[in-house]
Amino acid sequence: MTRTFRITIAIVAMMLSVSATVWAAPHESDYNTWIGYGCGQANPATDARDTFFGYNAGYYNDDYNDSSGVYNSFFGFKAGYNTGSQAYGVDNSFFGANAGLANTKGMYNSIFGAGAGYSLQTDNDNTFFGRRAGYSTKGYNASETASGNVFIGYYAGHDNTTGAYNVFLGPNAGYSNTTGSYKLFIDDCFAGSACDSPLIYGDFENRTVQINGKLAATSYSALSDIRLKKNIAPLETSIDKVMKLSGVSFEWRSDENPGRGFEHGRMIGLIAQDVETVVPEVVSTQRDGYKTLSYDRLIPVLIEAIKEQRKLVDRQEADMAEMKYRANRQKLEILRQNQELYQSRLAIDSRKEELDRQVKAIAELESKIERLGAEIAKLKSGHMSAGLLSAH
Repeated sequence: MTRTFRITIAIVAMMLSVSATVWAAPHESDYNTWIGYGCGQANPATDARDTFFGYNAGYYNDDYNDSSGVYNSFFGFKAGYNTGSQAYGVDNSFFGANAGLANTKGMYNSIFGAGAGYSLQTDNDNTFFGRRAGYSTKGYNASETASGNVFIGYYAGHDNTTGAYNVFLGPNAGYSNTTGSYKLFIDDCFAGSACDSPLIYGDFENRTVQINGKLAATSYSALSDIRLKKNIAPLETSIDKVMKLSGVSFEWRSDENPGRGFEHGRMIGLIAQDVETVVPEVVSTQRDGYKTLSYDRLIPVLIEAIKEQRKLVDRQEADMAEMKYRANRQKLEILRQNQELYQSRLAIDSRKEELDRQVKAIAELESKIERLGAEIAKLKSGHMSAGLLSAH
């Protein structure tokens, strides 16, 4: 037997000797394991099947019947101190000083961390992991339950009271969410107020997720199966709607909104309030009153606007083609008329030349006649002077 083994045996024997005097359980049990002063002190059960380790751990654990105060595991100073004091309180696991200290009837809770689930009383199925995670969670009655929460990270869900079925991941995540249920907070917060705008916020009931930061993805697809849609109708006057939209450049108020992950520098985009008056289907209002704009939902409007624009262009091109055809017809008619005019002019010119020749011929004939008349007159005059002609 080695020296180390002998020392280990001695330590275990000493612990068993000491524990026999300090847990001071008032009732023996074949199924309970209690180690620590006052742990399970008020438990009268002999078969509760509980494991308590630490000062006053599971102090008030009790079983009013065979289904109460059983299967609990409490480790730490006053862990599960009140569990089972008002019946029920089964299948809980509390690890850490004061973890689940106020729990009375709560069942199926898993709580890890000092002060985690400190105020929990009657609620079930919570998972708290981290120092003071879910510290204030406490359902007041059947209508104000605080069950089914998952808080992971120190101070996660710290101020939550009656909120149920929430998932808070990260230090201080959901710190100031007090009564909201079915919420998702994911962030690494250094102060409670910083998590009012967590990196990722979700609403399980409304199936929505909000990311306060920059998102990059290799691919993205949206569900669009026709079998899931009804009341389908075509978009109309899309080009008129697009003409009413105004693109702008701007800068985010990042200094006034440090928790939203705004980028610095000039950006380009649209103003949600302006778009809402034109295409309200793409604008939503967040829980804090701020407007969001789904740029991807504008794509169908832009597609239809392009198609409408194309129809206008096609119509204008058809009108232009018709006008061009008519113009060509008119041009051909003018050419034909010009050709006729040209032919007519040629005919006129030819006729004029013919007339000019005839006029010239007439003039020449008249000239000949005048010469002949002059010669005849001369002849007459000569004969008369010669007495060759009678007076008659």
